[in-house]
Amino acid sequence: MQETAVIQCVSWGNDTTDVVAAYNPPVSDPNGHLYQALADSRLGITDVSASILSGFASCSFNLDLKRNVSGVVYDLSTPYTVLLGRGYANASTGELRYHLSGPPAAVARSQVLACGNQCQPTPPNNDGTFGIPNGCVADDCQAIATYGLSKTNASRVSLVLRGKPGSLPGDGFYVALGVANSQKMGHAFVMECVSWKDGSVDKQELFSSYNTGDDDNDRDNKPIPMKGLYSGPSSWKDGTLECQFEADFVHQIGSDIEPSNGHNKTFDFTQSYFLLLARGGLKSPDSHVKMHHDIRGASENKVILSAGQSANAGDTNIALKKTHAILMVIAWNLLVAFGILMARQTKNMWPDRAPFGGKVWFITHRAVMCTAVLLTVTSFIIIFVDVGSWRDIPHAYTGIVTFSLAMVQPFVAIFRPHPGTPNRPYFNYFHWTVGYSTHLMSAVTMFLGAEFTMTAMKVHSAAGYILIASFAANLLIQLLLEIHRYRQKGTILQTSYSKEELTPTEHTHISQTVTTSSEEPLHPEDKLRQALLSLDTLLIGSGTIAVIALIAAA
Repeated sequence: MQETAVIQCVSWGNDTTDVVAAYNPPVSDPNGHLYQALADSRLGITDVSASILSGFASCSFNLDLKRNVSGVVYDLSTPYTVLLGRGYANASTGELRYHLSGPPAAVARSQVLACGNQCQPTPPNNDGTFGIPNGCVADDCQAIATYGLSKTNASRVSLVLRGKPGSLPGDGFYVALGVANSQKMGHAFVMECVSWKDGSVDKQELFSSYNTGDDDNDRDNKPIPMKGLYSGPSSWKDGTLECQFEADFVHQIGSDIEPSNGHNKTFDFTQSYFLLLARGGLKSPDSHVKMHHDIRGASENKVILSAGQSANAGDTNIALKKTHAILMVIAWNLLVAFGILMARQTKNMWPDRAPFGGKVWFITHRAVMCTAVLLTVTSFIIIFVDVGSWRDIPHAYTGIVTFSLAMVQPFVAIFRPHPGTPNRPYFNYFHWTVGYSTHLMSAVTMFLGAEFTMTAMKVHSAAGYILIASFAANLLIQLLLEIHRYRQKGTILQTSYSKEELTPTEHTHISQTVTTSSEEPLHPEDKLRQALLSLDTLLIGSGTIAVIALIAAA
């Protein structure tokens, strides 16, 4: 109550009611209080109407916008916190005693602003809208924000938040609008319209808060004074919660809420931001403490609130898109690449092993390829559940082609001719051509997908470059292995035909080697092959892990 301009509605107990101006000067004790009557008891006060009505003191009056109270200028065109108290008045001495029931109650997170007949926030000028789910219109939205330049104050934004409880209790939920430099919930300035019960009283109130970098909302733990927000009508009617209010252009988050750490703590509504809209329940109907949202949406692009630029909701179910991307990266960047590597480069390795009655390369190739197909089908279903309809983007077209080719391979393999039969070469050529074509298409699709996730999901741009590098490294190593095989085959042939002085036994052994090596000239324990295979596996494995980590972190 120190350094406070005081205006009192006083009933003197003798059928006399008046309005009295006073001042509480500063004192050395931070909890102290000193009341000072003014020489002019109606300083800046005019048009007084005061009476006792049904046991209540009622006073109405006009107050000058600017008053010099004991040397301190109070300008009501700027906001002040309102303090409300009640106490005794001594009619015989004219003394106003100290207030009752403890210290005066500050009207929490609220300011008073004098602006004549224009105080009431009005609907925005040049309305912009942002609602969820995406594409909803007005009453069809579960939550919607309307905003634009105030019609009455050129330095403010006028906003309206509306929401329906859905399956949430109508007397205990909130709609919140946040502004941030990314589509994530962290480092966001938030304005909240909350419906809750204060005892037996239904309340619809406006709050402000800040989301820290770990996505925690600090209103529950560190209340933020609602500076620069001006409440208007709030209501709960016909199943819809609504709050009208105005906001100053600039909002500064103090270091007491969260150290800056390089993040922007000043929010200027004349600049562009992503909008974050959420609806959620409360921990209990008689508490305004929020629970985690049940639905949320982030705008596709940054918009300027003061300009009334409308926004479309981006991805409200980003987890499904992440799952789709991760499964596809595992299937095609890791499993398919490894499966091709096994089939092409390891056929004569591990000759003494026959797991499940087959060669190691074949069992491994079949297992990883079948797994890749299953992951592809699962991922394909997930993305269609998420988007719900066809998206006309390059990634979708190349994805359909890749998926179709991938489905061809296992069905063709069912009718695979036995080795040595006349049709076996045709199968080999078809299987090889479709396999490599599908892998190439998958690389194109993944790159287009990485480009899409960088813009829509804010995945780090490094993901795309890692995918390109991983595919290129795999291609280069396979090329080196083919060159190594070709050179080794030539060496064996040259050796076999230049050693005419060999004994018949030695000649027979070399001839058998040439015959055996016509399909695979490399020795099962060829060191260079083993090194290149190990390097390729390491690169595609580490590349896959890195891309998955970047997607998950977005």
